[in-house]
Amino acid sequence: MTEKLKQLSEKGIQWWKEASWQRKLGLAAMVTLVAGTFAAIVVLSSKTDWQRLVADASPEDVQAIVAQLKKANIPCRVSASGTAVEVDASMVDQARMEIASSGLFGSGVGFELFDRREFGMTSFQERVNFRRALEGELARTIRSLAEVKSARVHLVIPKRALFKEDRKDPSASVVVNLKPGKKLSERQLQGIRQLVASAVEGLKPGRVTVLDGHGAILARVITDPGQQVANELIEYQRRAEKVLEERILALLEPVVGTGKVVAQVTAEVDYK
Repeated sequence: MTEKLKQLSEKGIQWWKEASWQRKLGLAAMVTLVAGTFAAIVVLSSKTDWQRLVADASPEDVQAIVAQLKKANIPCRVSASGTAVEVDASMVDQARMEIASSGLFGSGVGFELFDRREFGMTSFQERVNFRRALEGELARTIRSLAEVKSARVHLVIPKRALFKEDRKDPSASVVVNLKPGKKLSERQLQGIRQLVASAVEGLKPGRVTVLDGHGAILARVITDPGQQVANELIEYQRRAEKVLEERILALLEPVVGTGKVVAQVTAEVDYK
């Protein structure tokens, strides 16, 4: 066997020495073509088909999701914008289950949940997925507020009843984790409630509860219509007091110096 290889090697060397430069060039071109084709096949076969898993996420959510996927040995990458996470298309379902089980999808998943339509999905599954997607989209919008670090939305959408006496009103709860030193104004809380109510048919703003990350109720369910009016009047009074305080500071600080004036106003508003 060794002798045959030696003979073939000697014949090859002898052929190379005696071959014209045209033959040598043709052989080199053929070898290069075969090697290039093989390399292309290897690269294409190993190329990952990336599919978006999460979009419009905060940097903190992206970092947590990537860490969880790497822990589960699921290939992933972050988009150039830094707000989206992509995974191997063949592992999208596994990645979604992994993130969902870890609780990280509370504020991440949105209507991209419907990017992949699954045949054989029941109407119940479609309703559940729609509710989850709607919750995710609402949480993203709420998270866009400067004071909010993260948010989760929970919707209770009763199944439509045939008889009016059997119908139940939908409700919702929103949990917001605020950034250090930040708080939501009464106007922002009303805006959050109105946002959620506008997204669900039949949901009234008074049926939306807002809590902070410590479980403190920021806006409770309103059962008395008069309570809503009272809250609006209180917010109006607070805004009036703040405007007056800012005007006092603007008048006195140029005289006595910035930071040397403290203004506190208690206003009595005539609502008639």
